[in-house]
Amino acid sequence: MTLGQSEGLPAFVVGCALPDVTSITAELDDGVDQPVPLSPVIEPFGLRFAAAPVPEGTALVAYRYETASGAHRSSLGSFDGLGTDRDQAPAGWKPLAGNGND
Repeated sequence: MTLGQSEGLPAFVVGCALPDVTSITAELDDGVDQPVPLSPVIEPFGLRFAAAPVPEGTALVAYRYETASGAHRSSLGSFDGLGTDRDQAPAGWKPLAGNGND
């Protein structure tokens, strides 16, 4: 998951997920949980994609996702700058150069 905004547009939380992820919820700093709708699995990529607007004046503090194995949660503090949870990243995963964390 990552958060982005272009000038004049609302902020969006955007992410991609493995096919076994069944739901994603963004936790905002105002205590509101924002559902993040998931696409069907996009076969050429083997991934699902997700996006939702973040209400003005709020910030994303964590996200939760559900799989068949249960519920999972990650705070933004464990992100690598690309929105990848370092603890859940695939072996050999490295952030792209230029993201401010290399």
